[in-house]
Amino acid sequence: APEDAFSTILSDASVQNVKNQVMNTLSEWEVFARDQLTEPGDNAKRLVNTLSIKMRDMYADNSVINKYDSYGIYMNYAIETMQDDLFVICADGWGAGRDLDRRFDKKTKKEKSWDGLILPKELIKQEYFSSQLASVQDLTAKSEQLDSEIEQFTQECADMGEDDPLSEVRNEDKMSSDADCKKQLKTPGVSQEERDAINKYLKLRADLSAVNKQLKAESVALEQAARDKYNDLSDTEIADLAINKKWLPAIRAGINAMWENIVQSFANSVVALHERYQDTLPSLEQAVAASQAEVHGILKELGFEWGDK
Repeated sequence: APEDAFSTILSDASVQNVKNQVMNTLSEWEVFARDQLTEPGDNAKRLVNTLSIKMRDMYADNSVINKYDSYGIYMNYAIETMQDDLFVICADGWGAGRDLDRRFDKKTKKEKSWDGLILPKELIKQEYFSSQLASVQDLTAKSEQLDSEIEQFTQECADMGEDDPLSEVRNEDKMSSDADCKKQLKTPGVSQEERDAINKYLKLRADLSAVNKQLKAESVALEQAARDKYNDLSDTEIADLAINKKWLPAIRAGINAMWENIVQSFANSVVALHERYQDTLPSLEQAVAASQAEVHGILKELGFEWGDK
C-alpha cells in the first residue's frame, strides 16, 4: 500500500546496506571525535574546525550523504550547542559540568528556573534516576488521561440537551466546584440518573486530584535529586556524559534524520509511480516489482550496485 512505502523501502536489504555504509562512516568519525574531545585542550574553535574537516573528508566519497550534507549537520549542532559548551570546558575544565545555569525573577530576585550549564538536567534524570523519571512520566500520562475522560464525560452529558444529568452543576460550559456538586447530591428531588452522573464526575475529579498530588510530590523529589547529583559527578563522568550522551548522539540523530529524509523522497517517488500505474497494472505484485525497480534505479544512479534481486 502507498502508505507503507516508507517502512517497506527502509527495511529493503539493499537500502539497509546503503544505510550501513552511511552509519559505519559516522562510527569511524565518532572514534576520532571521541579521542579529540576527551582531551579538548584550550582552543575550542580549533577543535570544532578539526572535527568538521574530518567529517567533511570522511564523507567525501559517499554518494548518498555527501561531504557538504554531513558537514552541515555537524556545523549546525556545533554552532548551536557544542561550541559554546567547549568554550567553557576549554577555559575551566570538565569541572564546569557541575555548574548550574540559574535564572532569577527580576522583581522578586527568586530563582524561577535552573538547568545544568553543560549537562541538561533531563539527561541527569535519564542517566541516574530512570525509574523515578519513568514514574513521573507514567503519572503525567495518567493525569492527561483522566483530564480527557472528564472532558469527554461532561461533553457527552451536555450533548444530551434537556436530559443532561449534569445540568444543575454546570453554568454554561463551566462545571461547578466539587463542593457545589456535593451540595447538589443532598438537594431534595435529585434523580438517580443525576446522582449517578454527579458521583461519576466527582470520582473522576478525586482520581485526578490524587494523581496530580502524587505527580507534584514525585516531580519535586526528582528535581531535587537531579540537582544534588551535579556535585557528585567526577570529571570522568562529566566527559562521558557530554561526549557520549549529549554531543555525539545529537550529531548521529541529525545524520539519521537526513538519511530518513532521503528514503522518504524515494518513497514519494514510489507512491507517485504506483499511482501512475495503479489503473493499468494487473496486480499488486507488479506494482510492488515496479516500485522496487524504481528505488533500485534511483540508488544505482547514486552509485550503489548490487546483484540481481
